Amino acid sequence: MNSEYSNFGTESWNIFPVQYLTNNHHIALFGIRYRHNIYGPVLHEKNRNGVTKIVEYRVLGKLTCEHNSARRSFYSNGNLHKEEHYINGQLHNDHGWSIKIYYYSGQIQQAYRLYHGVLHCSDGPAVISYFDSGKPRRVEYWVHNQLHSCIGPAVIHYYVDGNVKTEEYFMHNEKFTK
Repeated sequence: MNSEYSNFGTESWNIFPVQYLTNNHHIALFGIRYRHNIYGPVLHEKNRNGVTKIVEYRVLGKLTCEHNSARRSFYSNGNLHKEEHYINGQLHNDHGWSIKIYYYSGQIQQAYRLYHGVLHCSDGPAVISYFDSGKPRRVEYWVHNQLHSCIGPAVIHYYVDGNVKTEEYFMHNEKFTK
C-alpha cells in the first residue's frame, strides 16, 4: 500500500478499491482523496477567538447537503455571512434560496435561487438584493439563466422607502420597452 495511505483501510466493492480514513473525513477512490462525511461537516474551521469561521458538508469531495446549507461562512462576531445550498457540487435548493448573503449586522443582503447551478425560479424572483433596513433594493426574475418575465418587469429597482424607482422588461434575456 502507498505510504500516503498508510493510515487507510482498504475494502473492495465489486471492482474498485475504496480506501477510507473516517476520523479525518477523507475517502480515496482509485487513489484520489476526497473530503467525505455523510454524518456531519468535513470542515469546521474556527478563528483564533474560537468563533466558527466556515462549515462545509461534502460527499465524495462534492459540496452536498440535502436538508441544510452545504457551506456556511461567518463574520468574526459569529453572525452568519453566507450560506450556500449544494447538491452534488452544484448550487441547488428545491425548498428556497440557494445562496443567502448577510450584512455584518445579520440582516439579509442578497438571495439567489439556482436550479442545478443555473439562475432559475418559475414562481417568483430568482435574485433579490436588500437595503440594510431589510427592504428590497433590486428584484430580478430569471428563467433558465436568462432574465425573463411574461407578466411584468424582469428587473425592479426600489428606493430606500420601498417605492419603485425603475422597471426593466426582458423576455429570454432580450430587453424591450413596455
